[in-house]
Amino acid sequence: MDLIVLLALFVPIILINAIVGLVRGLNKSVVRLMFIVAAALLTYLIAGPIATAVANSITMEGKNLGELILAGINADGSMDAIFAAAPLLLELVMVLPAFVIGIVIFPVVFYTLKFITWIVFLFVQKPLRKLIFKDSCDKEEYKEQPKNKRLINRFSGLGVGIVTGMIIFGMLLTPFLGVFGMLPDTDSMDDMLTYMVEFGEMTPDDANMIREVYASTDAGIIKFYGVLGGRGLGKLYINSVTRVEANGISTTLGNELGSIMSLLKTMLQSGMLNDSDPNAIYRLLADKDKLDSLMQECSTPRSSVPRSPT
Repeated sequence: MDLIVLLALFVPIILINAIVGLVRGLNKSVVRLMFIVAAALLTYLIAGPIATAVANSITMEGKNLGELILAGINADGSMDAIFAAAPLLLELVMVLPAFVIGIVIFPVVFYTLKFITWIVFLFVQKPLRKLIFKDSCDKEEYKEQPKNKRLINRFSGLGVGIVTGMIIFGMLLTPFLGVFGMLPDTDSMDDMLTYMVEFGEMTPDDANMIREVYASTDAGIIKFYGVLGGRGLGKLYINSVTRVEANGISTTLGNELGSIMSLLKTMLQSGMLNDSDPNAIYRLLADKDKLDSLMQECSTPRSSVPRSPT
C-alpha cells in the first residue's frame, strides 16, 4: 500500500476526530470511544462469517465463486491429479473468493456498526455521562466553570478524539495488515526473487518492481500499527476467513503461503521448473509421495482435526 495513500487516509481521519473530540469535550468523547471499541470488537466477531456467507451466496450457473474459479483452473481436467495429491490446495482455491471479499467486507461491517452505534450514542450519551462521570450535562453549569477547567476538558477531549481516529484508521487497515502478516519477510522475498531471476523465471526489471512494491509493506505507519498488534489481529481475521480442512488436517491460506514459497524455492533449486521440460511441474504435483515429502520438508505446522466417525 503506497505511503501517500496511507497518509491521505490517516491525516484526515485523525484531524476530523480530533476536532470532534475538541468540540465534544472529555466525557462525551470517552462515551463515544466506548461505542467505537464495541463496534470494533463486534466487527472482529461477525465480519469473517459474513464474508464467507457472501462468497458462498454469489452463484452463476449453479456454482458459487469458489467453484467457478476451480472450474476455470481445471477446465480440461489437467489439475485432477494435482488436487488429488494436494487436497488442501483444492480447498484453498475454493476459499479464495472469501479471502478477497473479506478484505472489503471488514471495513464495510465496521462502518455500518460505527453508524449504528452513533445512533445509539445520541440517545444514551447523557444518561451514561451522568452514570459514569457524574456529569450534570447542564450547559449553563458548564459555562460557569473556570476557564482553565473548561480548556482542560476540551483538550482532553481532543486527545480522546485522536485515539478514536487511530482506532478507526486501524480498523480500515486491519485486513491489509493481515495480508502483510501472511507474506514472507523482506529478506525471504528478496531471496525468492533473486532465485527466480537466476533461473530465468522472471526478468530483473520485474523483480526490482516487485521489490519496490513490497518495500511499502514496511512503511512507518504499517510498522507502527504492527507494534500495536495490528498485524496479529489482521492475520487472525484473515485466518478466520481462509481456514480450510481436508483429510483431518486444518490449515489457513496464510500458513500455506509460506509452505508454497518454500516449495517453489526448492523446485527452482532442483531444476523442476526448467523451461526445457514444461511438464515437469505437473509430473511432480501428480507424484503424491514425492509431493508429500517436499511439503513435509517445507510446510509450517498444521492443526489436526478429529475425523468424523464413519
